[in-house]
Amino acid sequence: MCSQKSKCFGKHQTLITSRRHTIFKTRVGWMAIQGSNKGITRTCLPELTNDQCVSKINSWNIASIQDDLFLKDQTQKIQSYFDGDFADLNSIVIDTRNTIPFFETAWRYCRSIPIGETRTYKWLATNCGNSKASRYAGRAMAKNKLPIIIPCHRVIGSDGTLKGFGGSNPRLNLKSWLLDLERSAKYQYHAKTSDFVH
Repeated sequence: MCSQKSKCFGKHQTLITSRRHTIFKTRVGWMAIQGSNKGITRTCLPELTNDQCVSKINSWNIASIQDDLFLKDQTQKIQSYFDGDFADLNSIVIDTRNTIPFFETAWRYCRSIPIGETRTYKWLATNCGNSKASRYAGRAMAKNKLPIIIPCHRVIGSDGTLKGFGGSNPRLNLKSWLLDLERSAKYQYHAKTSDFVH
């Protein structure tokens, strides 16, 4: 296992990489993000420890080296988001090359959902061009490589229930907390006034 200050490798090791990563602390835990010269390529949900983030980076199977300065702006925006201070995460450029086209479209529409609001998987599927593809829209959310930046927590079932994050741990409590955060009076004030401060 690599340390935070060393190179991290997945199963497919390489000595040449253009990817950079950083691990940082937020109000609700440790996070890791990885990026290329074209944008952010991966994020993980908040974890309890730094070491868990290192394990996440290794599981991404893309070699990267730590570069806190390279990812400083994105890190600060994510930290501000969790602190309840308005942060425009849509301003973070993402790199989704080599992604299934339907997934890429679903992720783009997911990012269009306003802060603190929710949409259904059917809404997402319809915007992707196939109203009958709700299950595939759900799969696109489950395969989201950029949680928080792509706010899949804002996509819910047609019956209004929250569905889990992809993977073995649904973490419904985190989804609920994120929506409560976004609906807080402080966050909504900043969200509503942001259009007037450009």
